[in-house]
Amino acid sequence: MARLGVLFRALLRISVLLVAFSQCACAQANAPMLLPIDPVPLLVTTNRGAFSFQIEIAKTPLERSRGLMFREKLPEGRGMLFVFEEPDFQNFWMKDTPTALDIIYIASSGKVVSLHKGEPLSTSPIPSSEPAQFVLELADGYAEKMGLQIGDMFNHPVIKTTSK
Repeated sequence: MARLGVLFRALLRISVLLVAFSQCACAQANAPMLLPIDPVPLLVTTNRGAFSFQIEIAKTPLERSRGLMFREKLPEGRGMLFVFEEPDFQNFWMKDTPTALDIIYIASSGKVVSLHKGEPLSTSPIPSSEPAQFVLELADGYAEKMGLQIGDMFNHPVIKTTSK
């Protein structure tokens, strides 16, 4: 009988630990991914002048799939640059992203090929109109504020070293 009591208490402790672990894992799954800020700013010149951004670079499949999900705010002058191995038609969506974003598709040369507005929490695909090797997400309205247009050129070492 005493053995059953010890066994029961051990099972109870294990179940409490499992519940705590699963809650921690769920909270972690819904936490925003924070990548380090690249030391070199991303640059672009538009008809309104030169602009630079502090960027996080998402280059692995896991980083690209998480992106800016669960971020409540993206400050002006900050962004996330998604880097793909090869240029291709890209499709992004805003699932689990509560912040409105500008989505900028960039060719392997650094040239802007598509500009879109992302609708928070939407699962509707947002396709590039041409093959893109890079995708930049910025705070909503910032592309318009700086006068960004198709054909403008972005400059950053990752664009030069990744481009084919």
